[in-house]
Amino acid sequence: MNILTPTGYIDIEQAEIGCELVYFDLETGEPKINHLTGKERVTKADWDALREARKDTEDVYGPFDFYIINGDTERRWFKNQNWWVNLHVSHTFDLQVGDTIYDDADNYIIITSIELSPGTDEDSWWCLRVDGDHSYIADGVTLHNASYYARNVTGNWSANTSWDAASSGGAGPAGPPVAGDTVIFDANYTGTLTVDGARACAVISCLAGATGTLAMASGTLTVSAGVALATGFHLTHASATSSTLALTASQTVDSAGLTWANVSLRGTITLANPLVGTGSLDQYSSTATIFVGAHNITFSSWKLYPAAAGRTFTFVSSTTFTISTDIIISGLAVPSTNLTVNASSPSTPFSLIYQGTAENCKVVGVNFTDVDASGSSIPIDNWYGGTLTRCTNIANKTSADLARAADASKILTGQTVGGIAGSAPAGKPEFKRSTI
Repeated sequence: MNILTPTGYIDIEQAEIGCELVYFDLETGEPKINHLTGKERVTKADWDALREARKDTEDVYGPFDFYIINGDTERRWFKNQNWWVNLHVSHTFDLQVGDTIYDDADNYIIITSIELSPGTDEDSWWCLRVDGDHSYIADGVTLHNASYYARNVTGNWSANTSWDAASSGGAGPAGPPVAGDTVIFDANYTGTLTVDGARACAVISCLAGATGTLAMASGTLTVSAGVALATGFHLTHASATSSTLALTASQTVDSAGLTWANVSLRGTITLANPLVGTGSLDQYSSTATIFVGAHNITFSSWKLYPAAAGRTFTFVSSTTFTISTDIIISGLAVPSTNLTVNASSPSTPFSLIYQGTAENCKVVGVNFTDVDASGSSIPIDNWYGGTLTRCTNIANKTSADLARAADASKILTGQTVGGIAGSAPAGKPEFKRSTI
């Protein structure tokens, strides 16, 4: 990709952050200057990794597809690239024959043909961040960086009337945002945006002063590069477990004291403040999850199903992870050393506080290191577990324990086991030696 600067085109790989980019004013048509504030090269491998992270739910990323416009095979455009189209912002995959786009002299180009061209391992997409009105010119056409502003209306994420290319007060339409885009709730935002189904973006950025609402109605909101909410902003849910925030790559999460429903994550998650959810904290991916930032975590449920051997789930030492209802953690095999739960600093544990019942605590095949579960309501039984290192109130259980438990159950129901006969009258069980 070559981008247009005041001195001519330069290769994006040589472009430095802060360099000047030429664009044309939407209203006056005058050439003006924006600045490059960030750039990211996304390869097919990168895209496929993001897609793999959400394979257990909706495929919000889809294939790594490109398009050929007006037969120009020299320039293939990634499906999620943003354009100025018919004086509004839209993605490549939304372009239609008859639409108007704009060249590097601000002249009209009518789209006469669009052809799908699947991406290969050699392809890449440059996702840019640009200040000002986010416009720039590359490879002969006028484009827009992947930024969408929630408008001061009540609307759904999927509706382009809920978005504008420049501000919350704009008239729209734009978008709607998809994977790779930045979603902005600016300082004047007062609307209500409803997440209506499986939606995705790269970043959620809520600026100080925003007082509107992000309503997580249903489905999964997938974010790949960061979440930053703000004090005074509102986050609502249809129910305690109706929606999921899926963090598909390493990123920083600033919840600003607000509460999520379910959260699914992978990679290194840097917490700017406590992470709280009314539903479950899930990890289903094939990569390690590492928390950074000395903040506590609180959820109703903890579910951990690694998709490959050797996975690690690391909590920050001296922090507290509280689960109120149930734990479901499983390695891949029995016996298993596939899954490790540990603390970030050796010999300095994190606190695991489980407040549910034994029936709802299902832990199988885990290595625990530096975990203090002394504040839990029951001991944590680790069935067919691996190594326990510097742990409190966690015990490995084997098939022998299972057999003893089964025998005890038979005795309590009046069966004879190993010469022991029993019954289960009301009140305290009574045992006696049988005659053989």
